[in-house]
Amino acid sequence: MENKQARPLWLHRLLTGLRILSRFLLLLPIPVFMVWFSYNVDRSGLFQGDLAPREAANLLLEGKDVTNFEQMDERQVVRLYIQNLTEETTPEVIGLGSSRVLQFTQNIIGSGRFFNLGVTGADIRDVMTTFYLMDKEGRLPKTVVWSVDPWVLYGGENSLDSRADAELYQEFLQEILHIDTGYQEPDKVELWKALAEPAYFQGNVDYYLQNRNGQALDDSGNAIPFQEVTGDPYNQPTAIKRGDGSILYSASYRGRDAAEVSADAMLQLGTFDSLHMEGFTQLDEAQCKAVMAFIQYLRSRDVNVILVLSPFYPTLYQELFNQYTYEGQHSGFFQVERWLRSYAASEDIPLIGSYDPCTLIDLEASLANWDKLAGEAGTSTQEFLRADQYAETRQQATVYLNPWPDYNAYYDGVHCTGELLHAFFPSVDRILQLASNDLLPDPTEILVRTVENANG
Repeated sequence: MENKQARPLWLHRLLTGLRILSRFLLLLPIPVFMVWFSYNVDRSGLFQGDLAPREAANLLLEGKDVTNFEQMDERQVVRLYIQNLTEETTPEVIGLGSSRVLQFTQNIIGSGRFFNLGVTGADIRDVMTTFYLMDKEGRLPKTVVWSVDPWVLYGGENSLDSRADAELYQEFLQEILHIDTGYQEPDKVELWKALAEPAYFQGNVDYYLQNRNGQALDDSGNAIPFQEVTGDPYNQPTAIKRGDGSILYSASYRGRDAAEVSADAMLQLGTFDSLHMEGFTQLDEAQCKAVMAFIQYLRSRDVNVILVLSPFYPTLYQELFNQYTYEGQHSGFFQVERWLRSYAASEDIPLIGSYDPCTLIDLEASLANWDKLAGEAGTSTQEFLRADQYAETRQQATVYLNPWPDYNAYYDGVHCTGELLHAFFPSVDRILQLASNDLLPDPTEILVRTVENANG
């Protein structure tokens, strides 16, 4: 009987290798599933963020009101909200700024595709990195409503908030604005290795099973306090985060009488400089350049920009002005609005509102008045608003300083109500329409009590 010819060594090795590979491929779905499961459950928040803010962000992505706003890590919630946006849920309009922007709602903005991304105590880094996160995720809005706080033009350490993401800001300056900060991308190899750890997978399985049929718990086993608001949102015992990102204060806080609000405002007057403005005596040139570069960046991404100056409580602003006029205090604060108005005018950027509560203009009423005066002069409203020959008529026809501001339209010294915002902010579409037709007043013509007219 003839013996079979022995296989060549190379063929033997090839067949052996193919058998091993086929067995490996059969087992491959198991580690792939482990990695996928650990990444998505992520009980330690290595990739998806901490469990509590993740729960809040998920509810907001569903458009639901969320309980216990005061306990939120707002910056984490904002990051996770942006990280999980889809094409369908990406807002067309966003709000940026500190808590002073958080009264802007979908109703005031005039769009159901609005989300308020403001965070309490926001500094310049918070504002810029929030938009940067949206750009990185490819989820750009059409319009940014930026409630500009005075401390963004102060370059001192006191203008910064410890909760802001300093590292992400350095990345933004270096990668987007091309300002060398020495930033180096951190090594994430060790972080990603956790996905392949069987112990981390087992921990995620335990967490998933534990929370599947009960109240969500954090990694320490504590109940997550962020749940969907039930009942009337306007009758809640604590402040809540609305489904559009705005804040609704508790019923008791909103219901305080005028005397309580006034007393609160006067207490805030004594600590006004602590609002990121201690030592603020002069505008910082670098901060001014950063603000201009940021707005240019927004425009380069085809995003409309509307600047808003939210007013301060009338008596508080008057006392600040008195302290500047007679004692030279708060000089940096009183330089900000003039600079912003000059810059907005030079770049044709809509600027709405004023820190001075006596300078809030009803755009619609003013426009109707200007239409009438332009008709009487036999010219167009655009020509009337821009031509030097009508400057005196404009000044006589428009009362920019209202000696009787609405004292009841504030929650405290630095936060006005949504109703007051709506009174001088008609809607995003209306403001952009007026701007495109050159029908917004020149920001530099509006009389505001600032450094330059302290004695006028």
